[in-house]
Amino acid sequence: MPEEFEYGQWATVSDVSECSHVVRKTDKVKALNALGKSASSVGVLSPKETKRGTFSFVRRLHGSQASIVPGALQGYEILHKDLGGKFSWEQLFAPAINLANNGFPIKKHFADILKSHESEIASSAELQ
Repeated sequence: MPEEFEYGQWATVSDVSECSHVVRKTDKVKALNALGKSASSVGVLSPKETKRGTFSFVRRLHGSQASIVPGALQGYEILHKDLGGKFSWEQLFAPAINLANNGFPIKKHFADILKSHESEIASSAELQ
């Protein structure tokens, strides 16, 4: 098992600025837990960004599985198990679930992408 490190001072970096705050609510942050909380929120706020990131084994180009499902979740599960993550799955994904359930503003770039695929989204049974 890799050695664990705890830091008294730390920073969070995310492709989506709104996601960097989700790990600040934890007093003692471990890298794995921080990754999971931030990355799962990126998957909600800006799914296209997860295609470039860690664990995004893209199996489909269109539809509800185009971004992170199932590759990212499988990657989080492997890391969580192998590196001894301390958060429960509920704790790890609570920020992302909260964003998905309660709504959130999206960036212009993401809005433009959605607009350009409006007819595909509207006709997709998976996305209804």
